[in-house]
Amino acid sequence: MSSAFTTVSPVFYTIITSSAVSRSSDDSLEKHSSPSPMSSSQTNKQWNDEITIFVMLKYRKWQMTGRKAQNLNHFYKTCTQDLLDVFHITKTPTQIRDKVNNTKSSFALLLKKEKQGNIAWTKEKCASLSKNVFCCLEKYFSEDFVVDQDQVDRMIAKIVEKYSTHFSVSSLLKNAILKMKTN
Repeated sequence: MSSAFTTVSPVFYTIITSSAVSRSSDDSLEKHSSPSPMSSSQTNKQWNDEITIFVMLKYRKWQMTGRKAQNLNHFYKTCTQDLLDVFHITKTPTQIRDKVNNTKSSFALLLKKEKQGNIAWTKEKCASLSKNVFCCLEKYFSEDFVVDQDQVDRMIAKIVEKYSTHFSVSSLLKNAILKMKTN
């Protein structure tokens, strides 16, 4: 049986690197493989805790403020672009919808188990949620805590900053290595 969240073979990725750090024009880009990264059957299906938390925080923000301004389907499309911009991964709106729904269901199940006192964490996971994701959801989605939009925005900004720094450093290192190889 195949899961919707299994990894995709690297054959389906298109990796683009810049040959010059300061230039961002299309002529300075090199393609390392041919398949299109936006093909629906070739999207990256790998999730990690921070991506899950990011999506759920975006969803929480939408619940608090965006619900009146944009419909849920538009939120999923916007979230698709946000994931591409922040994490450099491609997710379809359907994958995001499924992730939100599955995460909410698992969280509700774990809250129920916790109240009954029979929650069992195995290797920091229970009911397909990690302890980190559960703790974050408990803070931002539980009725026991009052959360305002500023808190949600700060947490989202913290994740964005972490990943933008990571990808910036990775890009610089990759470009330095490519430059050393050509010299």
